[in-house]
Amino acid sequence: MDLLLWLSGCLLACVLPSVRAAEEGASEPCGGYLDASQAGYITTPGYPLEYPPHQNCRWVITAPEPLQRIVLNFNPHFEIEKLDCRYDYVEIHDGNSENADLLGKHCSNIAPAPIISSGPSLHIKFVSDYAHQGAGFSLRYEIYKTGSDCSRNFTSPSGLIESPGFPDKYPHNLECSFIIIVPPSMDVTLSFLTFDLENDPCRAARATASTTGWKFGTDCLEWAL
Repeated sequence: MDLLLWLSGCLLACVLPSVRAAEEGASEPCGGYLDASQAGYITTPGYPLEYPPHQNCRWVITAPEPLQRIVLNFNPHFEIEKLDCRYDYVEIHDGNSENADLLGKHCSNIAPAPIISSGPSLHIKFVSDYAHQGAGFSLRYEIYKTGSDCSRNFTSPSGLIESPGFPDKYPHNLECSFIIIVPPSMDVTLSFLTFDLENDPCRAARATASTTGWKFGTDCLEWAL
């Protein structure tokens, strides 16, 4: 009898730590306040493994300057329970709280397109219910660069326009404007010597030409003459 009680006590003592460990894993802390001065990453608990149930995570990302904006780029490995985004989802608000304008509510296995704030802060909320977990998400946040450092005006009879960093790869999140100014009686001819942009198609990187100038943005070539 004593041996049976001892074995029962040993079994209980061995099982309880693993149960506690599972409960602790399910309550892994998430969320917080983040400074966008340096680029960083946000992931769901356990990513890329399944996120735990009963999650309610909130992150607030803030840029150091009031006129700066923030861009979010999601990893393509994105998996949140679908079901019309009613139970598991990630929400992005254009401000520092849930009261700010909703920029998107996402679930399923299709990663959202890049999201850019209108001001210096973003609020991100991740929710999961008790069942049907997925891998979750990983995203990179950083200051959105408007391209003021790469935009130029050209007034010479001829010249060379290059994307930032050429012939190396151009940086992420750029929007550069190149304006060619000529007298009213003159025409402008553009001849490409080298051309290599992401083809996704024409959503992630593009170059457009218009009567007011040449614009290099962020996939293929679009003409608007």
